[in-house]
Amino acid sequence: MNTPAADDSPTKRILFVDDDSEFLGIITELWKAWSDEQWETHTATKMDEVFATVRRTPVDLIVIDLKMPVVDGLQLLQLLHRRFTNLQKVIWTGETTEAKRAACLASGAELCLQKPRTTEENSMVFSALTELTRWQPEAGFRGVLRKVGLADIIQIE
Repeated sequence: MNTPAADDSPTKRILFVDDDSEFLGIITELWKAWSDEQWETHTATKMDEVFATVRRTPVDLIVIDLKMPVVDGLQLLQLLHRRFTNLQKVIWTGETTEAKRAACLASGAELCLQKPRTTEENSMVFSALTELTRWQPEAGFRGVLRKVGLADIIQIE
């Protein structure tokens, strides 16, 4: 099995959110092995577990399954984005469409990925998420302004 190289920086914390606990167990073991234990993995199957984990343990990245019962991944993403704006968030799903991808990116996700099904796809996702955690969020204002005219922009300046 060809595994990607682990990141040389300090341990990173990742939270995987999925309603399938068996899948979470598999992905946790896989990421632990690939990262040479440079990733500290956390898992959650419900929204309350997600918020408890994020409050208790500062995480570098949260990966959310789009299709979940009660509160779906997009709703959870929106809630997290309002509360934890600097937290890097990724959505992954079994069925990606351009509409889903656009909705996820507009709601605060850095990436919207197809859930990996093969070792090669897992390797590519591992590399993409490792690279994503190397980026540091920019300080200052980050958001969307709606119905803003030129006079408003000049006044803001």
